Order: sequence, then structure tokens, then C-alpha cells
Amino acid sequence: MKRTWSILLSVAIIGFIAGFLTTLALHRQVRPTIESNQQALETAIVSESPSPVSQVEFEEVKTLLSQKEQAFAKAKEAHRITEGHARALVSEMQVYRNSESELLQSIEQQKEALTEKIKSLDSKITETVALTAQRPKTYDYERINELNALLAYPHPLNSNSVLNPALTEQPEIGLVLVNARFEIMIQAEHYPHTDAIYDSLEKLVAELPESAPAVSIDNVFCSEVSCELQVKVGKPSPYFDSWRWLLDQLSTQPNMVDIQHNFSTESAQAVYGFVILKVGS
Repeated sequence: MKRTWSILLSVAIIGFIAGFLTTLALHRQVRPTIESNQQALETAIVSESPSPVSQVEFEEVKTLLSQKEQAFAKAKEAHRITEGHARALVSEMQVYRNSESELLQSIEQQKEALTEKIKSLDSKITETVALTAQRPKTYDYERINELNALLAYPHPLNSNSVLNPALTEQPEIGLVLVNARFEIMIQAEHYPHTDAIYDSLEKLVAELPESAPAVSIDNVFCSEVSCELQVKVGKPSPYFDSWRWLLDQLSTQPNMVDIQHNFSTESAQAVYGFVILKVGS
């Protein structure tokens, strides 16, 4: 029995020694491969590591960074200014809208006030027209009576049978003109003025071309300050304003430029009228 255990123990020891030697041999065989791989890995790591940065490259990067920071600061400031302008524009737009609203409101109020005023005036005009229509027209009769009284005054200027009826047909205008005539008639005749007017008229008629309308002098009377001349002018055409033409011709004479009043009436063949001139100082 002891012998058997001795044999087993010997076999175990021999096996352990044999295994140890085998493991040592494998370790020696594998180690160079591991070391080679470690060296290769270190070489790869070294080759992939960045190279050291030079001072020049560092300064260039620093300068570029400074430029970028300055550009960013400028952009930020420009953005701030733009935002300020935008806020100012929005505020200004709001003020404009408020002003526009107030203006439109004011215009609308003025429009309403004017509309009411127009309505009020229309009402007053309607009332006035109605009252005028109801009022007897005695005032025209009074003016016509006054006109007739002035035209009845014995004087050559009142002897024109064409002009007098035309004046009474327009009593408001006729009364003004006949009053101006009456102021001339009640004064003594100033013969130098009368002669000068006749001379100017005769000269004017003599110088008219043959194609001009015929002009004839019916009456002339001058006081010291005014003259009335009554004339007749032909009517060559219904479309020709003979009276306006005659006034233009009279204005070419130095002593007939200051026309105070004029009146005309026309028939189918001629125009009759008179002119009151200021001749005295």
C-alpha cells in the first residue's frame, strides 16, 4: 500500500515538473510576439500624435481668433443698432397711425359739421325764396317809376327812343346808369371836352377800314368831369360782337380810355349804346 502511494506521488511530481517546463517553453515562445505587437502599437500611437505647434503658428491662430472676436463684436453691435432702429421705426409708425387716426377723426367731424351747416343754409335759402315769392314786387315798380322820372328830364341824352325802353327793362342796372347820366346832365356843358370827344370820334371813324362795321355818332355831352357819348354800330354778323369791338376801338383814343359805364341793346341790324367817360381831373 505504501508502495502504491509512493508511485503515485512520484508520477504526480514528474507530471508537475513536465507541465512547468512545457509552460515555460511556451512562454518564451510567445513573449517576443507580444513585445513586437507592443512596439508596433507604440509606433502607431506616436505616428498618429500631432506634431508640436510652432510659435509662429500659435501667433497666427491667436491673431485669427482675435480677428474673429472683433468681427463678432462688430456684428453684435450692428445687430444691436439694427434692433434699436427697428424699435424706433415701430414707435414712429405707431405715432403716425395715432396721428392719422386723429386726423381722420377730425376730418370726419368737420365733414359732419359742414354737412349740418349746408343743411341749415339750404333750409334758410328755401325759406328766403319762399318769402321772396310771397312778397309783392313793389320795389321794381318803384325803381321803374324813378327811372321814368329821370328819363323824363328834358335833355338831349334822354331823347334816344331805343335806349330808354331797354333801360327800363333792366330797372336795377338802368337806375344806376341813369343816375350817372343825370349827374352829367345837371351840370353845365363843358364845350372843350365835347369838341375833343367829337374830334376823336370823327378821326376814329375816318380811319376805320372799309370792312369794319359802320359807326355813327348819335349824341355827345360833356360836363367838366364826365362825358356820355351815344353811338350806333352796325351788326355785320350774328356771331360778331359789335359792341365789344367798338369799346376796343374807343380805348385806342387817349381821351376815351377811362370808361366808367357802358350799356348796349341790339336789333337785327345794329347795336345801340352809350358810354360814360371820365375826362376831368
